[in-house]
Amino acid sequence: MPKREYAGPPRIAIIIDDIGFRDVLETQFIEIPEAITLSFLPHTPYGQNLARRATIKGKEVMAHLPMEAIEPANRPGRGGLFVRMTPSEIRQLTSDGLDWVPGISGVNNHMGSRFTQDEDKMALVMDLVKKKNLYFIDSRTIGASRAYAVAHRLGVPAAVRNVFLDHDPETDKILHQFDVLAAVAKRQGVAIAIGHPNNNTLGALRRKLPDLARDGIRVVPPSSIVR
Repeated sequence: MPKREYAGPPRIAIIIDDIGFRDVLETQFIEIPEAITLSFLPHTPYGQNLARRATIKGKEVMAHLPMEAIEPANRPGRGGLFVRMTPSEIRQLTSDGLDWVPGISGVNNHMGSRFTQDEDKMALVMDLVKKKNLYFIDSRTIGASRAYAVAHRLGVPAAVRNVFLDHDPETDKILHQFDVLAAVAKRQGVAIAIGHPNNNTLGALRRKLPDLARDGIRVVPPSSIVR
């Protein structure tokens, strides 16, 4: 068995991203008492208001920066970063996206299966992330992502997503992913999960978070895991 990377009790960070479109549903995630983290898409109807409310509730807040996917049909949305863009365009859109979400501590990528493979383009993004004293979580939407490697090279505190909670949105599949998450945390010492604001994920969080606590696993913000 590989050596545990971190000492102490197992810790997990749970990031719920794609936040900003559904006020009533997403407010329920903010109300969860455990230290889950919310990641907000820039330029969304409710994103800024929800981010402020999340901060008041003591939640760590992130910007969910949209980036180009390999599949052209998967559009990242307003403010999306594309590899065809000039360095000045990438810097401006990145700055706009990071500044739009109030109170952020970190950043993760929305989509990005194409953009995160381009080291030069990711370096432009990471330069601004570093200047704003933020961390970066690689959502790892593709195995060939270079986002974490670039962050590490440039001295940006960073980590990589281990588990997607709701890639399959059925409740029993989400519950199983929580078990996978717990196993990774026990093996490595820490683990990071990403989920999305839907009713099945909300119900699974309410059911599984107390189980994790009873199992000695702490839910923490990503800022306490990145390095």
